[in-house]
Formats: sequence, structure tokens, C-alpha cells
Amino acid sequence: MGQDEWDQRFALAEAQRAGLAQLQEACAAHSARLLTHAADRQAAARQVQQLRGSSKGSPQLSARRNLSLRNLARAASPAPLMGGGHAPHGPDRAVETTAQFLEWYGGVEARLAAEQDAESHAHAERLRAHTRACAEMRASVARAEARLDAVGAAYARVCAQTGGVRAACAALQTRRERLARADAEIGAQLCVYDELADIARLFSAPGDVCRDAGFLPALGRAERALEFLSRHADARDSELYAQRFAQCRTRALTLIKMHATHAFRRLGGDAARATQAAQVDVRFRAAAVGLRPLLRALCERRRSDDAAQVLGDVQHAYFQARRAWLRAH
Repeated sequence: MGQDEWDQRFALAEAQRAGLAQLQEACAAHSARLLTHAADRQAAARQVQQLRGSSKGSPQLSARRNLSLRNLARAASPAPLMGGGHAPHGPDRAVETTAQFLEWYGGVEARLAAEQDAESHAHAERLRAHTRACAEMRASVARAEARLDAVGAAYARVCAQTGGVRAACAALQTRRERLARADAEIGAQLCVYDELADIARLFSAPGDVCRDAGFLPALGRAERALEFLSRHADARDSELYAQRFAQCRTRALTLIKMHATHAFRRLGGDAARATQAAQVDVRFRAAAVGLRPLLRALCERRRSDDAAQVLGDVQHAYFQARRAWLRAH
């Protein structure tokens, strides 16, 4: 294999080439003394050949050998320091023989190897610490998973054991809701019986009860109670309550009749005494404000016999008052 093929196949980096060049310059500075001994020359040639051929096993030098060559080149540099001393990493005395050079080079390489080994050991110790921490973490996660599995299994056992109880509780809850709805419905129906006392008290009160704001709503409640009792005629005391509510309804219609006929008679007397038609018209309009809702309620109930009779009496009283007003004017 020729030199060109060797350089092309096993090319060196620029730093490696610079290190070898410095090493050659350092060796050339001591060539005069090295050449005085033939044996030393042969040994030096073999050493240089070994340094140059150390890369035959691999295409590139190892990191440790590269660093050693660079430090060796700096140490072998002939440039003196201030004061005429040697370089900081140079030998303590002048290198005169190959043995001294190899001894100095071995010491430098040993120190470099020791530093690199110490750094490698520290990094390895950090890796081992991280590995132990990861192992402990994995063990903790495994314990947590085992605990969760145990809790899940216990929950499944409890669910299996309490399945019957939960089903019974669900049935009881459904029954409770059904009874609550029935209670609400019964309460809504029983309130019909509770309204009798209030309605009878209102319709029996002294004075003109028709002017009360709760008069017509009380009449509506009495009629709804009669409808409810007619649908539940087989209930206890339903006939008695139906009679009482019917009496209240009749009392309310009679009160409307009395209020309306009294108002129309008063208007008829006023019309007979009035001197101007405008005065009578104003009085009719003022009375119509209170009579309108009562007469509307009678018209809505005119299908029943008692309400139709009351409505007829009220209309008769109205026409008498109107006749009196027309006769006077």
C-alpha cells in the first residue's frame, strides 16, 4: 500500500496532523544529540514509527491518544517561558535519550489517563445513583399499583355483597316517591273540604259582600268543589258537603241579585229626580264599573236554572230603571 493510498484511506484530522508536526519539530530540536548514538537513533526511529503507525488498527486515533499527542506536543515545544524555564508540562530535565523521552511521555499519559478515569468514574457513579433512584421510583409505582388493585378488588367485593341491598333501597325509593305523589294528590283533593268554612264565612259576612275582591274567586271555588264532589259521590260525607257548597253558591247568586237590583233601583230614583240627561248618564257609568264583573259572572252561568233566574231578575230591575229614566225625560 503506497503513502497516498494510506493517507486517503486513513485520513487524520487537522488537530492530529498539527500534533504530529509539533512532535516532529520537538524531536528535530534534539536530533544532534540523538544521532550520536546509533542505538539511540534506531530506538528513536522505531518510536517515531510506532507513533506514526499507531492508527493502523483503526481509521482514527482514540480521544485519549489525541489528547496525549497534543499535550505531548505542547510539552515538547522548545519555546522557553519568562526566566528561561521549561514549559509547565515539560520534563524537569532535558531529554537526552529515548528512554528519558519515553519515561516522561509515560508519566504524562498516566496523569492524563488518571484524570480521564476519575472523570469517567464520577460520571459512572452519577449514572448508578440515577439508576438506583429510578429503581426506587419503579418500586414505589409498583407498590401504588398493587395498592390500587387491592382497593379495586375490595370495591368489587363490596359491590357484589351489597347488590341486593342497593336493589332493595332502589325499590323503597321508588315506592316512597309514588307515595309522596299520592300524598300530594290527596292533599290537593282534601283542600276542597277545607275551603268550605272560609267560603261560608265570606258569604255570611254583613254588609255588601259583592264589593269584596275575593267574592267572585270564592264563588268559583265553590263551583269547583261541587264538581269534585259530583265525581266522588261515593266518598264519605260527600252528600253533606255537596249540600253545603250548593247553599254557598245559591247564597252568592242571591247576593249578586240583591246588589244589582238595589243599584238599579237607586239609579231609577236618581233618574226620576235628575233635571239633565248628562247627570243620569254619569251615574249609570259610575255604577257600571262595579256591576260589570258581577253581571259577566251571571252571564257565564246562565245555563244553570238558578243562575238564569237571578239573571232574569237583574235584567227586569235594569229595564225598570231605564223606563223610569225615559219616562222622566
